[in-house]
Amino acid sequence: MPYARSHFRRSVKPLYEIYKKIGRVYCPALKTHVFFDKQGFSHFFYKGKSRNYKLRNHTVAWERVNCLPEVIRILREKPVVRRTIRKDGTIFYIFLGYDSEVVVVEKEVEGLMRLPFFLSVFPLKSRRT
Repeated sequence: MPYARSHFRRSVKPLYEIYKKIGRVYCPALKTHVFFDKQGFSHFFYKGKSRNYKLRNHTVAWERVNCLPEVIRILREKPVVRRTIRKDGTIFYIFLGYDSEVVVVEKEVEGLMRLPFFLSVFPLKSRRT
């Protein structure tokens, strides 16, 4: 059941302030920092591509947000890249944690690779059900 936009904005704004403070985390597997930007934060709550964004189910969205501490832990410890997917100038790195999978992305923008940024987390418990 969708929730009211005003409630959504009130509950997300303080969380975004905390998320912005993360900034970046060094990832030994990629030998560089992974940045936590607005795109990764938006992906917690919206699904889809570009202009076709749809609000996620609130239970799924908050389940992903609750995985954020594990995301940081997975990236800081020497994670093993479970899978690498190359598609249209974008590289997706998927790291496996104990309770979740973490997706980090490098995109090619105007012929240059953008620094890796956090895109998503998938709680494994919810994927099993």
